[in-house]
Amino acid sequence: MKNFKVIVMETLKTKLGLLFLGLFLISVTSCTHKTNKIDSTTSLMKEISSRYYGKWFTHIKLSQIADTYENDSLVKSEVNDEEYYFPSYLIIYRTPGDTSNRYICRNDSVLIYENNVLISEEKATHDAIILSMDIYNMTYEEIMKRLGDLEYDINKFHETTYNGRKVYVMGAEKGDTSSYQAWFDAEHLYLIRVIRPSEKGIREAELTDYIQLEKGWIEQGYILKRNGKIYLKERYFNISLE
Repeated sequence: MKNFKVIVMETLKTKLGLLFLGLFLISVTSCTHKTNKIDSTTSLMKEISSRYYGKWFTHIKLSQIADTYENDSLVKSEVNDEEYYFPSYLIIYRTPGDTSNRYICRNDSVLIYENNVLISEEKATHDAIILSMDIYNMTYEEIMKRLGDLEYDINKFHETTYNGRKVYVMGAEKGDTSSYQAWFDAEHLYLIRVIRPSEKGIREAELTDYIQLEKGWIEQGYILKRNGKIYLKERYFNISLE
């Protein structure tokens, strides 16, 4: 039979072991669940910059199948190559393997080339490029400055759910689905939806089927709607970082 001293020492060791285990579990739990509270555009952009700045891709290539619809019917299907460079530079090559015919979205302009000749140029800002790729390569201060050039009311912000997931909405109060607004997945903070009013009605872009890359996230689907009706669907494949 063990003497009293041995029993006391074993009891103390057991209690100390449980104490250290408890402290360890508390520490791990705290680290795992510690997140910055996101309740405004500024706190969302701070978290995006904190999580992804310096870790996101700056150049990516992919191929796409682009389906065009009219009155809910498919009228045209094309295969294109696409390339993005940070910041705000997107090239769509209309024929795979041929760079002479292309669309370029650059900052606030859209340019169209045929046989390497510029045939069209117009002013247009592609919000989805800025909000789905550019801002993840920016400091918080750079993001806020860039948002100041866009048409979103950054003082309006709310939480909601979309396709079963919690999302953050910048630019609108809850229930408002017609103002300029951008929707971000609450877990991974990538862009999933953009709504913009226009002369022809409400235009909407939806980014779907995200996958995680070595650097950042990229959608595999892109849907454009006008007044709730789909007029373009893009499906991406051969995605590669450069």
